[in-house]
Amino acid sequence: MKLHTTLFIVAIACFSMVANAQQDAPRNYQMPGKWLKLDAGRFTIEHPDSWLQDVSGDAGTTFFVHTPLSDEEDNFTDNINLLEQVVGPEHSQLDAYVDMSVGNIPVFFTNSTIIKKEKKKLNKRDFYMLEYTGDLNGFTLHFIQYITMLDGKAVILTFTAQPRDFDYYKDAAIKVMNSFKINS
Repeated sequence: MKLHTTLFIVAIACFSMVANAQQDAPRNYQMPGKWLKLDAGRFTIEHPDSWLQDVSGDAGTTFFVHTPLSDEEDNFTDNINLLEQVVGPEHSQLDAYVDMSVGNIPVFFTNSTIIKKEKKKLNKRDFYMLEYTGDLNGFTLHFIQYITMLDGKAVILTFTAQPRDFDYYKDAAIKVMNSFKINS
């Protein structure tokens, strides 16, 4: 049930930024030369200096890093956010948690498609990379998630974009996500 709450929070956070989606994304995004570091206590992440930091805790997140709007008609702020979730003992192992998460995606997103589920290492820590799409209240969204476990909590780093902007920001978003560090 806690996973349902987490996915619902992420879904609401994503949906709260959606309005009047456009279908044509500009294809000239340039990887910026200047990057900033967001220090969120136990976590750090680096992002392009044009992306906005939000550590307000909205929607139960530790932080959001928002992309700029891609054009004057863009009303969805593609973003990367970090969410921590306390899990019960039955889902305290990474594999079990991810299996449960994958199984719950269709509960929150209609027309969902799991594109990729892959176990990797990031900064010497096991994590899963999930990529999926799904519809939420009539809007299609594309997600990449990095999921790991830390001190009895699932740590979920998520890139959320509309399909019109997914490929536009994907390389930068993955670079941002790969900069994620857990400070011990």
